[in-house]
Amino acid sequence: MTPPEPTVALASSVEPLAPIDLLERLRRGQVTASELALRARELPPTLSVDESLPIIGLSRAAAFRSVHAGELPAARLGHRIRILTVPLLRMVGIDVEPLVSGTTSQAQVQALSEARSRADHERGAS
Repeated sequence: MTPPEPTVALASSVEPLAPIDLLERLRRGQVTASELALRARELPPTLSVDESLPIIGLSRAAAFRSVHAGELPAARLGHRIRILTVPLLRMVGIDVEPLVSGTTSQAQVQALSEARSRADHERGAS
């Protein structure tokens, strides 16, 4: 019996990442706001609180307080708390409607990048 031949994937202009790869890159701080806007459709429908931390920019304790106060879009599944991805992205200023239709304008990406830069600057100033 011969082993099956390996498959070869053709490269496209934008290689989709597996959701776990995108989440790992988010955790490491390796995803810019503009890249997140472009790749947001690759995220799973819900995130753990820990997975959402790089997106919302809160500490773990502050995120759990926000969930319990009803300030973060979350759902309880048994003892687990899951953050709803689409409402979370809307909260941080990523327009998810173009993501659903498959189009994101350069102006939207630029606006998001500028907003994130202002937020980062304000956090550094305080």
